[in-house]
Amino acid sequence: LPTRPTSNPLTPVDEARIAAAQWWIAEAQVDVDDAGSLGTAYDAALAGLDGAAATLSADELIEVFGVGLGEHVRRHTDLVWAQITDCYGSDLGLMGRYDDMVLVPHTMVGARALNRERGWIPGVAAHLVRIRRR
Repeated sequence: LPTRPTSNPLTPVDEARIAAAQWWIAEAQVDVDDAGSLGTAYDAALAGLDGAAATLSADELIEVFGVGLGEHVRRHTDLVWAQITDCYGSDLGLMGRYDDMVLVPHTMVGARALNRERGWIPGVAAHLVRIRRR
């Protein structure tokens, strides 16, 4: 595997993953442009994860909110969706148009979901947008 990240265009499977997650987000009336809305929806889904009335499984939560966070960052920065390959393997993520910055939002969401961390999306999204504003 490369020591520096590389990117390839999205595959049809990647595009379908993004579209499916965006459909769920739209159906849930979450505004992906508003990190507060995205964070509130994530926190509610996480709170319901262990309940009998869970709307998403753990894997679905990571997929939906990984795409949601990624799409929020894509819309407000110079980062673009790509198939990222680095020393850890290949995954759907975002990469800088002009440098090697890589963001794999599914990893960010997965780590925090595992620890049942709430309230983090607005601050993290704002930080990423601040450092990578278009």
